[in-house]
Amino acid sequence: MTHSLYTTCQNFNGSCFFFPYVKHNPIRNQSSARDVCLQNGGDLPSIHSKQENDFLKGILLPVLSHWLGMVIEFENTKINSTVAKVKWTDNSLLDYANPMGQGFRFGSEPWIDVEEGAEVTDEPNNYLQKKTPFSYCTNMLLDPRIEGGWQSNDCSYSFRVICKKPAV
Repeated sequence: MTHSLYTTCQNFNGSCFFFPYVKHNPIRNQSSARDVCLQNGGDLPSIHSKQENDFLKGILLPVLSHWLGMVIEFENTKINSTVAKVKWTDNSLLDYANPMGQGFRFGSEPWIDVEEGAEVTDEPNNYLQKKTPFSYCTNMLLDPRIEGGWQSNDCSYSFRVICKKPAV
């Protein structure tokens, strides 16, 4: 059974960020993490400003990665080209990204910039060609070298859970 810990609710700009009670395993894959948030009346966090990104960075557990609600879906459209569909799981507006000004990181691959429906070319290594169609999910890193940056990883990877819901 999942319980929401309202005493840990951290309010920012009309939203409540909270760490849900997860009895046996606080580290989850993205789908399981989102289920925990939904069961507690929230969703994985969507970020809409540098101030919100900085706020979230300030309340997360040190040196650990936490899931964000951004999903990046890829699909081949032609040779050496891929369409990326970027969205928040809570269906909110995609109005802020690239908190470090570097785009999104795909695993250990270089950062590239994508916008909703943008064509992404992947020369010279065709990394995206080999793996499409596929989805990546986004987490916030608290590694001291890139603190508060976002990284996209396979959605089956496991990270800590934090949720966001409207403040009451």
